[in-house]
Amino acid sequence: ASARREKAAQNPPKKRSRKAPAQSDAAETAHPEHEDTEMEIQGDDVVRDM
Repeated sequence: ASARREKAAQNPPKKRSRKAPAQSDAAETAHPEHEDTEMEIQGDDVVRDM
């Protein structure tokens, strides 16, 4: 569990990091595109679960 949280802190979510390093989270949430939304929700769920 802690390993996952550390990894999330070091690396931003996979799909989102492609677009914008810093504001990727807000950008994807504002206008999710194609299947990235599913991955985004899964990534956020993992972080939220901690």
